[in-house]
Amino acid sequence: MKRAVVLIMIISLFFLSACSSGNTPQRVYESFVDKYGQLPVGTLYDSEKKEWEDGYVSDRLIESLYGCTRDGGEMEHVLSFCVYLSSRSDEVYELGIFLCNSHSEAEQVAKMCLLRIDTVKEIRIKTEGEVGLSSLDGAFVRVSGKFCVYSIMPDNEASSRALDRAL
Repeated sequence: MKRAVVLIMIISLFFLSACSSGNTPQRVYESFVDKYGQLPVGTLYDSEKKEWEDGYVSDRLIESLYGCTRDGGEMEHVLSFCVYLSSRSDEVYELGIFLCNSHSEAEQVAKMCLLRIDTVKEIRIKTEGEVGLSSLDGAFVRVSGKFCVYSIMPDNEASSRALDRAL
């Protein structure tokens, strides 16, 4: 009888841990911040937020950042995502984390993220000249499993290490 109870408890724990082990963009972001350190004041936009909640991602925001809609272009491959945008104007702090349907679809989303980095760089050069471009010099896109992430940070090496541990 004791063995049966212990066996049921072990099986229950196994199923609970299996269900909770799935990484989400929000968990990756939290882990990233824990490893990277404090980010400047900004907004974390989260595809899971409702329209009335802070951090809600509108179609207009998606289009202005990535040039496509929630249901079109590379975004159609995305199950959920979050994007951190800093309020600072002197340096760019931006991090996008996208959970996709598959690894190959995450590679498609990587193209969208590379375009975003190029767009940010063009905008910075037009508005600020060469000031504050250090965060763009080492900006990167990475695909890891079903995740696609991009980082534009003043210390992209630290960002890369933090994401390696967060993913």
